[in-house]
Amino acid sequence: RALWLFGGRTAGGALGRAHHAMAPVACTATVAAGAAAPSGGGSHPSAAGRFAASCALPAVCCCLVLALPGLMRAPSTLFVPPPSTMGNGGSDATAVAGAPSVAAASGRRSVLNLGGVAAAAATSGLVAPKQAAWADGNPWPYDKSRGKIAKKLAPFTGKGCPDDPYVQVSLGDASDGLKFIPDKIELVQGCYTELGLTNPSSLEHNFVAPDFAKSVYTVVILAGSPPAELKGQAVELELKPGASLGWFLVPMKAGNFELRCTVKGHTEGGMVGRVNVAPRTV
Repeated sequence: RALWLFGGRTAGGALGRAHHAMAPVACTATVAAGAAAPSGGGSHPSAAGRFAASCALPAVCCCLVLALPGLMRAPSTLFVPPPSTMGNGGSDATAVAGAPSVAAASGRRSVLNLGGVAAAAATSGLVAPKQAAWADGNPWPYDKSRGKIAKKLAPFTGKGCPDDPYVQVSLGDASDGLKFIPDKIELVQGCYTELGLTNPSSLEHNFVAPDFAKSVYTVVILAGSPPAELKGQAVELELKPGASLGWFLVPMKAGNFELRCTVKGHTEGGMVGRVNVAPRTV
């Protein structure tokens, strides 16, 4: 019984599970010891008692030998980490492949928590897919980007379209005149267009043609040097003094659209114009 208690505490229940096999032997040893005791308070055991006692010790030794492999295989409770060092449900919290076990690396457990998971994924060679970008860090007029975009939109060029898709519009002039140059912009429906806007004046201006903006397909707007990319509908484009941008688009609807600068006093001062999109003839 003492051996069974010791085994239950130190072998993770291996000997505890083996006590069922040892119980008959333990009972035999107990009976043998009782048979070995003298009856009626005598001082000398009988011959049968001495024989049974001599068999009890070898039987216990045999049980220990049979239980020894279980002792060596079973995990010892003396080395099982306390609940505070285990993951959810007492399982090892190594969610990332190749990460060390909690018991072996409790000091580095934080690597697997929250941001540590992202760090582990980054070191595993996983790279986020690279999105296509038009900007190449090239300055205005973005010649490298223009070449890439024109090649991509080649189906929107050719017969019925202008030979040169580039159209430059100046917002104001060096003498701070309130005007668009030119004030009539001619485009063709369904044809790829590179609309270059510049502000050479010392005043702030903007390019506002909401109906036109809603009727075009905007590929990208490049602004600044190196350029920032703006995608989506451009209802109002504001240019500070000396600024410039490239608006790469395809007009989808023919029509004549109003253009104006909405900076206070500029529309009243005559800074208005028209954007005419002619139907494409093939």
